[in-house]
Amino acid sequence: MIDTIRKMEKYYNEAAPVLEQLSLALEAYETILPRLQELSDWYSSPDWMKAYEADEQGALPAGLHRGVLSQDTLYDLFGEQLRLLRYMKSLTKENDDAISQG
Repeated sequence: MIDTIRKMEKYYNEAAPVLEQLSLALEAYETILPRLQELSDWYSSPDWMKAYEADEQGALPAGLHRGVLSQDTLYDLFGEQLRLLRYMKSLTKENDDAISQG
């Protein structure tokens, strides 16, 4: 029994900070969602292509940060967002199945 209590205490001590970090990360994600949507809307609009073409023609200031004009930067960002959402969905399904069995 004592070994089990020690093991469960260890599991708790591992899990509690991870859940706290997850909570903070989800709150941060929720906060950034409107900006991600605006970024996505801009990326799929003619305005992004105009900015891209201006960059290609050297019409933008040299010191301007323009990572968002790379053809892969935003595509990769939204791909990662989708991958993480699918991952969270699969974890949610696993947890729902475990809860319904319990």
